[in-house]
Amino acid sequence: MYRFRKLKFILAAFAVLICFGISEVSANLKWSYQTDGHAASPVEDADGTVYAGSHDHHLYAIASDGILKWKYQTGAPIASSPAIGSDGTIYVVSWDRHLHAVSPSGSVKWKHLVGTYASCSSPAIASDGTIYLGSDDRNLYAIRPDGILRWKYGTGRYISASPAVGNDGTVYVGSSDRYLYAVTPDGTLRWKYQMGNEIASSPVVKDDGTIYVGSADAHLYALSSDGTLQWKYQTEGKIYSSPAISSEGVVYVGSYDNYLYALDPDGTLQWKYRTGNRIYSSPAIGPDEAIYVGSDDRKLHVINPDGTPRQQYQTGSYVSSSPAVGDDGTIYVGSDDSKIYAINPSEDQNGEEGITSAGDVAYSEDGLAWLTLVVGATSQTVHITIEKSEGTPSSEEGLTRTGNAYDFNAVNGESEPVPLFDEAVEVGMSYDSEGLGSADVSDLRIAYYDEDTEQWHELASTIDTQLHTVSAMTTHLGQFAIFAPVFNSAPLITSSPEILAYLNDGDYIYDVEAEDAEGDTLSFSLAQSPANMTIDSESGLITWMPAIGEHIVEVRVSDGKSVSEQSFTLSVDPDIISPFKAGEFTVGSGGAVTVDWLYDGGGYMSDLCFFSTKDMETYRSDPLAFAKEAARRCLSGKDCEEECADECGADGACKNACMESCAEGYLVISDVFEGARYDGSLGESHDWNHGPYKGVKSFRMKPGDKFA
Repeated sequence: MYRFRKLKFILAAFAVLICFGISEVSANLKWSYQTDGHAASPVEDADGTVYAGSHDHHLYAIASDGILKWKYQTGAPIASSPAIGSDGTIYVVSWDRHLHAVSPSGSVKWKHLVGTYASCSSPAIASDGTIYLGSDDRNLYAIRPDGILRWKYGTGRYISASPAVGNDGTVYVGSSDRYLYAVTPDGTLRWKYQMGNEIASSPVVKDDGTIYVGSADAHLYALSSDGTLQWKYQTEGKIYSSPAISSEGVVYVGSYDNYLYALDPDGTLQWKYRTGNRIYSSPAIGPDEAIYVGSDDRKLHVINPDGTPRQQYQTGSYVSSSPAVGDDGTIYVGSDDSKIYAINPSEDQNGEEGITSAGDVAYSEDGLAWLTLVVGATSQTVHITIEKSEGTPSSEEGLTRTGNAYDFNAVNGESEPVPLFDEAVEVGMSYDSEGLGSADVSDLRIAYYDEDTEQWHELASTIDTQLHTVSAMTTHLGQFAIFAPVFNSAPLITSSPEILAYLNDGDYIYDVEAEDAEGDTLSFSLAQSPANMTIDSESGLITWMPAIGEHIVEVRVSDGKSVSEQSFTLSVDPDIISPFKAGEFTVGSGGAVTVDWLYDGGGYMSDLCFFSTKDMETYRSDPLAFAKEAARRCLSGKDCEEECADECGADGACKNACMESCAEGYLVISDVFEGARYDGSLGESHDWNHGPYKGVKSFRMKPGDKFA
């Protein structure tokens, strides 16, 4: 053991902790079935048969005792959940571009082509038997139970979300074009509502007609049946999870920020529960109102209705599929470990029994810290608490603490402290991968604080980079934290200079751009430069009046600890004249771009547009693709004007914000139909100006964007 020097804590925020169980699935396992690919979300029919697709191209039918009844082969992976019709027909979509209708005996009844590539949309079945599903070809399909197409409705982009059918037959589906569509049973648009990003979350319709749906813009939306917004709630990550509604009207939804959220019907947060990784899975609600949800931390989480954890089941890989709860309370879920699991529901023990057996675990309320007993650790029943330390040790020389330390404590049945175990126990914590800075994950260590020596001591630690956890074995209890060595990264110069300067082009200007991983203040200097060249020490702006010759320039950027350099040779040839440079401009903070056509200098009649240059460098090697993309952006403004007018009406502030987020360019001058401000020949033989002058025009674009 030795003292840590130049270390910092890397910790997530922990709440007061309580006891509850985490176990391998085997603790409550009824059965599991091994497929040959990632297992998708299962469903159960009336006789207890479980149907689930797999990336191995098959739809599986598994009896209630876990025995395979049959499997049906499609032409490609299955990533979506099946749906079961009133006659027992199973409908499932495969990446082979077909909707398959399979009889309860496993034979194909029919299949219908529904796209051009893969589809992740699960079918939804209306009361009249119509099957609705979305497709990558941008269409919402309505197909009769006999496999005949009723209609299809086109959206603006591909559909990966599953549709939902309201009590009145209205079909709701989200598209990656950012709209939620409400379509009548005959295929007519009732309304559409625009969100801030794609919609891959499947909507849920409450009995009163309220529609709940998540978006990749990190919001959960509640819309009335007429398409008006009731409220929206912002999480800290994209939402691909579909909501679930409890009998009390509580809305549950998962987010890519690792949390499961519980919201009141008015959009007020009740609680949020943190898992160890992002949540793609949609929650399911059990008969006792317990919430089941999978996470990419490889676990199925069971949460009580008050937000306290009940149980966690460990699988072998990500749990991105959505669990299903059977009539008898059995939980069915697929995992990326290729297994379909059937798990007996656990009762809410609320920590009353303590932990005593090998493998028992005390876990934090937010799931970020734990203690696992091992064989021989104790013969007593113990209660573990893990809570934020009050009055943590002050930083010592060479130590920088940027997070909190936590106390791991145990008491026996007589409430007597248990400071030591007979054999080592495992303590573990989750780390925040975004908070490591330049530290290497492999250097993370758990350490405990020795009150006698007033020193932190490192423990041999195991790091799981997929789950973002660090664990260690110890017989001690007390104060623990995660450490990482502090490294300093040298600044990174991200800009490239022009290496030619011209006598006829005014000052040579080079704006040196650099980044620092630790966010340190940077200073700029010139180690070598021609006479009269200057650099702003704070901004990095180089200015110089060109002089004939070859000039070596060496730029230095310092963060106060490390220095980076950039060297280049700047050439000035008196016989080379500066070429014409196309203008690229920056949208100001107000978002308005104004254009005034001053003079028409030639007979060539065409249109003038400007467009955002963001990511246009990707088309550098393909001039035709560049031209097509530029034209698309130029024309986007007109489409956005119509969309924003529909969305905002006479609300000017709303329309401005909408246009700034939507428009990528505008057609600003049409020479055929309008004229410039000034007439005259300007030295030419003819005055080419004709048509009405339409004045100074103003357009809205995203502040800070570059355009040309």
